[in-house]
Amino acid sequence: MSQHLLDNGLTIDCKIPIGWQVLESIPQTIFLNEMNLQNDHLFRLLMHHNDHQTATLELDKQSHHPDLSLLELKVDVLIGLMSEWIKDNKKLPDKNKVWLNANGMEWQSNSLPKLNQQVLVSLYLSQRIPSPICFIGKIDCLRERDNQ
Repeated sequence: MSQHLLDNGLTIDCKIPIGWQVLESIPQTIFLNEMNLQNDHLFRLLMHHNDHQTATLELDKQSHHPDLSLLELKVDVLIGLMSEWIKDNKKLPDKNKVWLNANGMEWQSNSLPKLNQQVLVSLYLSQRIPSPICFIGKIDCLRERDNQ
């Protein structure tokens, strides 16, 4: 039995919206740099959002200012509503099973690219922030996976 990239090490296993498209050629450096900057911005936004939620929970436990907690709650509700509105108006790809680690990624889908094709992959990591993390890769293996 042959080894696959995702058979070793820590692998994230989740069901999230994923989109992909075949690329005829690798994009120019300026596109790749812009994509990396957008990915960096989104990762920072996601980290800030998660840190903010944790800090808010800690403040709620220690706070003697119920008005501050109420304001935080209202802002969170507004952010949630805006996220839902954007998500509803921006058709996100279907959720599919995704496996991802430092060596590569796999995903289940009704349609798949062909072996050796270059693809642009878009992963939507948060429903609260419906912007994708994008990256380019080459399909070097197609395989059947058990429904897990």
